Amino acid sequence: MRNDVRFVQYMSGKGPLRNEWMTVAGNNLGPEYGIGHPLGNAIDTPVMILKVCIGNS
Repeated sequence: MRNDVRFVQYMSGKGPLRNEWMTVAGNNLGPEYGIGHPLGNAIDTPVMILKVCIGNS
C-alpha cells in the first residue's frame, strides 16, 4: 500500500466506487497502477489518480 498515492474511482449515476490509498489487491490491475507507482516515486508531494466513467449500463 502506498500512503502517498490516492486512487479515486467515480461512475456517473453510482457515485464514488473507490476512494482509497493505492493498494494492489484482487485479480485485476488497471492502468492506474502502472502510472500511480512511478508518479509516487517521482513526485515528492501526494498524488491523486482520478478515474471517471459515464457508466452506460
